[in-house]
Amino acid sequence: MGSDRILSSYWPYRHNHSRGSSRRWFTPYDVTDYLFLLALLALPVDGTVLGFYQPFWTPISPWLFMLYALTNPVHLERAMRRYAFLMIAPVLLIYLSGIGWAVYGVHARAIIMSLTGVIAIPATVCALDIAFIAKRLSTTEAIRAVLATYWFAFAVGIAQWFAVHLDIASVQEFFGRVMYRSYLTIGSSWSKNGLRPQFLFAEPSYTGMHVFGILLPLMWLAYKRGSLYAKQLRSLIIVFVAGGLLMGVGTRIVLDSIVALLIVIVMAVRWRDRKGRRFGLLFLAVIVAITATAFAANSRLSAIVEKGMSGDDSFLGRIYQSLGPLCGIVKQPWTALTGYGAGNIDAAVHQGAQLARTILESAGAGKGAIVAAGWYRMMTSTMVWTMSAYTSFSLNSDSSVVRSPLQLSASSSHGMGIGRSLPSAGPHCSHTCISNSKDMPSRHCRCSSGASPGWTTSPSM
Repeated sequence: MGSDRILSSYWPYRHNHSRGSSRRWFTPYDVTDYLFLLALLALPVDGTVLGFYQPFWTPISPWLFMLYALTNPVHLERAMRRYAFLMIAPVLLIYLSGIGWAVYGVHARAIIMSLTGVIAIPATVCALDIAFIAKRLSTTEAIRAVLATYWFAFAVGIAQWFAVHLDIASVQEFFGRVMYRSYLTIGSSWSKNGLRPQFLFAEPSYTGMHVFGILLPLMWLAYKRGSLYAKQLRSLIIVFVAGGLLMGVGTRIVLDSIVALLIVIVMAVRWRDRKGRRFGLLFLAVIVAITATAFAANSRLSAIVEKGMSGDDSFLGRIYQSLGPLCGIVKQPWTALTGYGAGNIDAAVHQGAQLARTILESAGAGKGAIVAAGWYRMMTSTMVWTMSAYTSFSLNSDSSVVRSPLQLSASSSHGMGIGRSLPSAGPHCSHTCISNSKDMPSRHCRCSSGASPGWTTSPSM
C-alpha cells in the first residue's frame, strides 16, 4: 500500500460525523478521543520542558498518539493487521541490530531512545487509522484544531519578538524556563547568534519542519479533496513563513520560505486558465527576484555561494555530520544492510572519520576538516547524533501526527545508528565540553580549557 493511499484513507467524506460536526468544535466518539485532540493541539509544542526528550527536540504528540492507540485495543488490533508491514519494522530493526551489537557493543540508553522513536511511527499511523477510519471522527474538526494550534504558536512567536525588541525581561525569563533550549534568553548558549523568537519549537529553524512536514501536506490533501480549509491552510503557511522572515527567525527560513511559496503558487494557480497562468508566471518571477535578493543581501547565503561549504559553519556542519557515518558504511560495507546496531552510530562515525576528513580536505573545506576531525573524535554513544541522509530517510524523521503519516518517521528516532544529541566545543573553546548531567543538553557545560562555557552544535541557521 503506497503512502498516498494511506494518506488518502484518512480523508474520506463518509467518515465524518453528521451530528453537528460543522457547528461543534470537537465531536468525540468516546472519551479517549480527547487524547487524540490533545495530540493534535500539541503538534507545534516540540521544544518545551514538558515533552519527552529526544535528540534536539522534546515532542509531546507522538506519545499522546501512542497512548490513544493503546487505550483503544480492539481498534488497535485491526489497525495493526491493516498496517502489518509497519508493525514488523521495529522487530526487524531489532533483529538487524543484533549483528552490530555483537560487533560494536550494546548501549542501553541509546537503544531505548532509538526504539521509542521507531515504535512511535506505527503507533501514530494506528492512531490516525483508529480516529478517522474506525471511529470516523471528523476530518474537518481535526483541521480546525490544527489551524487553531498553529495560529496560537504563531501568536506566541509574535509575543516573543516583542519581548526581545522591547526588552521585556519577565517574558524572556518565562520562556527561558519553559523552553528546553531557549533562544530568547541573554547568556544562553543557544542565543549566541542573537535573540530571536522560536514559537514553541525546539529551534527557530524548525519552522520549516512544521511547514513542510505538517501544513503543506495538509494543504495538499485539502486541495485534493476539495476542502474549504485549503485556503485557510494556505494563508497560515504564507503568514508563518513571511512572519518568520520579518521577525528574523533565521537564515534557513529564507530558503524554506522560498520553496514553500513556490509549492503554494504551483498548487493554488489554475495553470489551464490563460489568466491564471499569467499570474502564476508573474508570481514565479517575483519568487526568483526574491531569491536573488536574499542571496545578495544575506551574508551567510552569499558566503555559501562564493566559498561553498567553507562559507558557513552551519552549512559545513550539516555536511560533515552526515559524511562521518556515511563513510563508516563505506569502510564497513556490510553495515549498509544491517546498520551498526541501534545506538551505535558513534562506531560508524569513528570508522568513517579518516575517510570523511580526507574527502573534506580534497573538497576545499580547509579548517573545517580539522573541526570535523575533532567532532568525530569526541563522539560517544551518549553524545552523538547525525543529520545523515541515510539515517534521516530510514530512521530519523518525525513521528508527530501529520508529519508521521507523510514522512512516516520521526526526528525522535535514532534507529540503527543514532545515539544522543551532541554537545560540541563552543566557538570560544577548542576543547570538548563536559556535560553537567547524564542527560544531554544541559544548558551549560564546563570547558576543560577554562574558556567560555556553552553547549553548541554547528550554529543554528
